Order: sequence, then structure tokens, then C-alpha cells
Amino acid sequence: MKLSTVRSTSWVPVSAGTTGIRLLAVAALAATCITAHAANMGFLGNAPISRMTDEDVDLFYQAVQETLDKSPDKSRTGWENPTTGASGTLLPLDTFAGPAGEPCRHLQITNRAGGLRSQHTFTLCKGTDGSWKAVAE
Repeated sequence: MKLSTVRSTSWVPVSAGTTGIRLLAVAALAATCITAHAANMGFLGNAPISRMTDEDVDLFYQAVQETLDKSPDKSRTGWENPTTGASGTLLPLDTFAGPAGEPCRHLQITNRAGGLRSQHTFTLCKGTDGSWKAVAE
């Protein structure tokens, strides 16, 4: 997997399928760990996304899309792959208008896979093409 720098004005497409979700997860990890691990990318091995199968990621992706499009604020939803045991919860914290008036949401994501757990909150805004994009803050 190729990593790229995420800056405060960068957009990471969530609707790009498995690659988009993996980039979203990597962006979150990089944002929280970049200082401590700038020279060592081995820390990614300690994240649930590193233990997820493609099927896990697809289920996660579908849950994120459905939550962003349909779930009201403060309504927790979950996803699970009974085959692998990977799971997670999604909690939309609030909905607001972005800089161009587009719908945006703060989404708290908790994932578990392979004995690992992580929790991050993302700001996501809906683009004119209907896809949600994570805004790195």
C-alpha cells in the first residue's frame, strides 16, 4: 500500500471503495502518530485495519456510507464480519454546513480486528458528486 502525506486541506475520498477506506484509516493513523513514528512506518502493524480482510473492509465501507447518508446524529450503528470477528461502531456526532454549504458530519469510528482496537473521529463532507470525503484537520 502506498502512503501519501495528508495535509490540512487534503481530501481523502471515502467513496473510492476499499482503497478509499484504507486511505482514510491510514490518514487517521498518520495524523495521530506521525510525530512519534516519523521514521518508522511499522506502527501501522498495530492498527486494526492491518488485520482486516478485504471482506472486512468492504463491510466497514458499506456501514460508513449508510451511516453518513441515513443515520441521525448520536445514533450508534455497528458492523461485524462473523467469519473473521472484525467489527466496529460508527457514531455520527453532529451535522453541519461546510465552507461551501455542503453537508458535513463528525463521525466517531471504532474498529476491532485481530485483537486490536482503535477509535478516531473524522470530519467528512459530501462532495458535489455525492461521495463523502474526509477532511484532514
